[in-house]
Amino acid sequence: MRVILAFVFIAGFLASLIARFPLALALSFVEMPVRYESVVGTIWDGEVHRLNVEGQPVGDVSLQLSALPLLTGSVKGTVRLEGDGLVAASGFVLSGRVMALRDGRANVALDRLRLTDTLGQRLRGQFEAEIDEIVFVRGACRSASLRVSTDAVAETLGAFATRGFDMAGQGSCDGDDLLVPLEGEGPDARVLATLRLSGNGRYLSGLTVTPQRRDLGLFLANYGFDRDGDSYTTSRTGYLYESL
Repeated sequence: MRVILAFVFIAGFLASLIARFPLALALSFVEMPVRYESVVGTIWDGEVHRLNVEGQPVGDVSLQLSALPLLTGSVKGTVRLEGDGLVAASGFVLSGRVMALRDGRANVALDRLRLTDTLGQRLRGQFEAEIDEIVFVRGACRSASLRVSTDAVAETLGAFATRGFDMAGQGSCDGDDLLVPLEGEGPDARVLATLRLSGNGRYLSGLTVTPQRRDLGLFLANYGFDRDGDSYTTSRTGYLYESL
């Protein structure tokens, strides 16, 4: 009986220590290029203030983890990011080679990502996403359902696109990649865009513009768009993670 009581006491003591394990101490073991101003709370319910990843300011991060999934080798919880031009929150699961986001929302000011648009200028505008689920297994997309919208094309085309010229689309898996097609139409043009993202962070984006004005076509051709009938197309590739 004493052995059982001793075991219960030790188990309870260890559980108490784990429950109070400081998030700041846990982060000290993380080998990543991150900096932050302060950390409060535990690994189960903590906050990181003014997080900076590879020189890119992220903002404040709050993290809540569930204890029971750890018994099966999984990490499950919710994360929220809030910073200048960024608000995002999502549930997540990390288990072996599985990485999943569920019930997430994000609103990002695109100029904070240090990306360039198809004209070579700073990418501007807003990006919004509602994520039902995105699941990558061994770096391959296996399940995805999300809705995306952005006004980035209107910002890029400027005077050639009326304000409110928003692009919207539904994302899904296409082979091993996450594919998000977008489309929008205004008085000056019809635009189709695609974003293909691989598990290693490589992206391929394509843009097809069908102008209603001849001067818009000349403008696009001057910036290297290829003419295809009545439309003008361009594409580019790179690594999204390096930009973040």
